[in-house]
Amino acid sequence: MAKQVLDVQPGKGMTLSQSNEHLRVAFRGAYLAKLSGNFDPTREHLNFEIAKGGIVTPLDKATSIPKRIKESLRRRKIKDPNAGLPDGRYRTVANVIIGGSRDQMHRLAFGEQKVNLEKGSNNSNIVRTPEIEKWALDMYKFMSDKYGEDNIAAFIVHLDETNPHIHCTLLPVVDNKLSWRKFWVGDVNNKDVYRKVMLQLHDELSKVNEKYGLERGEDITRTGAKHRTTAEFRAEMSKKMKAELVEMAGQISRWREEIDNLTKESVMLASDISKKKEQKTQLERDIIHSTARVKGLNTMIENLLKRQEELKQELSKLQQDIASGKITKEEFAQKSALLQREILKGEEKIADKLEKLKVAQEKLDNLQQEIEKKEQTLGNVKSQLKTERADLNKSTFLKGQALLYSSSSFNVQNRLQEYSRNLASLSPEQRSFVERVNSPLFSENSAIMEMADDGTQVAQIATNLFLGYLDNATAISKNGGGGGGPTGGWGKRDDEDEYAFWNRCFSMARKMRRSGPGRRR
Repeated sequence: MAKQVLDVQPGKGMTLSQSNEHLRVAFRGAYLAKLSGNFDPTREHLNFEIAKGGIVTPLDKATSIPKRIKESLRRRKIKDPNAGLPDGRYRTVANVIIGGSRDQMHRLAFGEQKVNLEKGSNNSNIVRTPEIEKWALDMYKFMSDKYGEDNIAAFIVHLDETNPHIHCTLLPVVDNKLSWRKFWVGDVNNKDVYRKVMLQLHDELSKVNEKYGLERGEDITRTGAKHRTTAEFRAEMSKKMKAELVEMAGQISRWREEIDNLTKESVMLASDISKKKEQKTQLERDIIHSTARVKGLNTMIENLLKRQEELKQELSKLQQDIASGKITKEEFAQKSALLQREILKGEEKIADKLEKLKVAQEKLDNLQQEIEKKEQTLGNVKSQLKTERADLNKSTFLKGQALLYSSSSFNVQNRLQEYSRNLASLSPEQRSFVERVNSPLFSENSAIMEMADDGTQVAQIATNLFLGYLDNATAISKNGGGGGGPTGGWGKRDDEDEYAFWNRCFSMARKMRRSGPGRRR
């Protein structure tokens, strides 16, 4: 029996790029993913979503998922804890994927129709079966009954990928608040409890999936299986699939554009760092001023408390003097009244200074917290700039090297044509002499002839070897009369940097071009 698939991943909100990918809005992340072969454009029209009330409807591309989430929270007067934060801190979205084994999901979605999964295939004749809609509606009812229909922000069914599946965007709302922990495990804060909740969720879903030929899968804690992210899956597939042969001119154009973009990003990051440094300097000045303010208020309070103690001692001495008969009652009343008034004024001043000290201390604490955030942000931007510049340097070097090789080949070809024209203008004796002198330069395996004949193809083969597209590199070589590709685990060695590997790719590319049995000049 086929296995069901259920995966729950937390998210700190939903980005527009993620929403575009779910809704197949063809730009940015979704558009790039489509170009990479993750989607089949000829089956995109089969996708659908389940709207409120359990209604099957086409994808609502006009209303993004972030907008749906915002509207749901606004309508229910629920505050988003990540609102206003530069980077989300709280888990406010559960990204739930529901599906099953590929063969069974294809039977549910397409019946006996045969879907061609090869990249570039035309599956526009495929139609969606009612069975997949029934399954999706049962999954929607299950999630609605268990977690509340109001908490489902989006329920989208994809039939244009290799394996049909559901993306359910779930809001973890409890007691009219977003709380990931309380939503799943209540007031308990224990990973074992969360795991038990997830195991129970798999069990409950499998009961609904039984009638669709899907059973509960094995517990991964016993099987040792590891979940692969979409990025990991794509990376693995990219190594196995053939890359399309791209003309060198197109590659060079994209490389130049990429280098320009990296350069612009580096300039923007450098400017951002400069602004943040200015903001940090201003904060440091404010902190110095606030620190001095707090210190001054503390000193004033200490002096006032000291004066209060002196006044109380004077009042105590007056009480001793009247008790011993040194002063009269009239003198005691007059002097003690003055002292008590001064003590009362002192207490008022101390209370005023304490209140001002509280305000000043709060301001200082806020400034110190703010500068800590600025320092952290500045560190992150500096790290990003370092990475961007490293990428720029590597990209410029590697791609410039391929560009130089291809351009040199073109230049050599032009020079050889000019050489042939000049040679043809000589007398037979002169031509024979020149050809004899220059014969080492134009031998079968000379660098000049290799550059003239194979420069562009060598650059293409080397690029594909560097990217790991071995089948494509072999095809380019064989189509040009060269030999087969490398075998036995070709790739970057552990003790090899990017530049050394790039040069080794060029050496292998030249070797592949020379090794063909049918080479003809």
